[in-house]
Amino acid sequence: MTATLGHDAGAPAWWPSSAAAAGIVAIPALSVVGAPVHASAADLAGVTALAACAFVAGTKLKAGAFVRLAAFADVALLAWALRLASSPGAALVTAPVIGVCAGLLAGRPLRLRRVAGWGSAAALLLVLARYGLGREANLGLGAILALPAPGRLRFRTAWVSLAGGLALVMGGLAAFAYLGASTPAAGWFGGGVTHGPRDRNEVALTFDDGPDVEYTLQVASILDSYSVKGTFFVVGKALAARPDIARELLARGEVLGNHSYHHDAWSWLRPDYPEIGMTRSVFQTDLGVCPALFRPPHGMRTPFMARKAAEAGMTTVLWDVSAADWSTSDGELVAQRILSKVKPGSIILLHDGLDGKLAADRSVLLTALPLVLDGLRARGLRPVTVPELLGVPATVPCRGP
Repeated sequence: MTATLGHDAGAPAWWPSSAAAAGIVAIPALSVVGAPVHASAADLAGVTALAACAFVAGTKLKAGAFVRLAAFADVALLAWALRLASSPGAALVTAPVIGVCAGLLAGRPLRLRRVAGWGSAAALLLVLARYGLGREANLGLGAILALPAPGRLRFRTAWVSLAGGLALVMGGLAAFAYLGASTPAAGWFGGGVTHGPRDRNEVALTFDDGPDVEYTLQVASILDSYSVKGTFFVVGKALAARPDIARELLARGEVLGNHSYHHDAWSWLRPDYPEIGMTRSVFQTDLGVCPALFRPPHGMRTPFMARKAAEAGMTTVLWDVSAADWSTSDGELVAQRILSKVKPGSIILLHDGLDGKLAADRSVLLTALPLVLDGLRARGLRPVTVPELLGVPATVPCRGP
């Protein structure tokens, strides 16, 4: 007896997309391969497993016409958005939504033999397209694989189907909003500059979350030994605790930027977002200058935050290269990740602190940074500050909160 999942949804047995929809569970993982924030093999396996479990759960749900239409819309929307995904976190949030939607679209009975056949073939097609055509291939192929089979959509006036469809749409929009908020290259949820001109052999080294009492000035000394200046995005609470470190950075010719006051996980959601003004006040009081650059904490942003930065005359600076240096102590690996992704105009994300803590272990940079600087020099890429790269000022006139 052939094993099946669920019950018959009326799809013709010859229609391959009923099982090929299983292949779209690969989309979230494929989207973050080669992304600005490094994704490990474990990240990719975990995201795929999560999407696969959600797919199986989706096949067991009863889905009316409105639910299936909403599932198709979610897959198409998220496939488009994921082509810009920058981190495993983005894939983790979208994986269960895409998996459930794929299960709803797959149809029933879903024979395991057909899943192994058409599903594997569809996943292989996505892999080949991803490496041959790039992440943009997720859009077209994801939508095609998710197309409902003929005869599967039976329009019935069922409130439960309508409610389920609306719930699915809301879930898809929530995932879409998260992608916009967390993806540097996405411009629809606050935006920001991710790189400079690609026609000049210049890049910018940026350092977040300091100042750190032990490592920030050591990082600056390494930069000095290479006659290079960096851009340090400092956290307000750390600056208030140790303004002397920031003063020393300014004296050495480094550029300082605003990186929120608390650097926590939730303040970025506040519509009034007071953190820009709070940190600017510390700059004004302790340093006598106000920065023209702002970087959102964790890169998370909203249109409200973007408006606050613009009202303060600040440029929101993101990045296009990251090595996830906060998650490893292997300096050679950090350098390898950066040098494998860097290109002219890149803004490189590193961390001389962690979350504004004054005494975080950032010794990984002492190994990684010389290797990065040597690698950039070998590639003919000259590190400059963000204002030099983008042609923007380093400071703005100070004003009230």
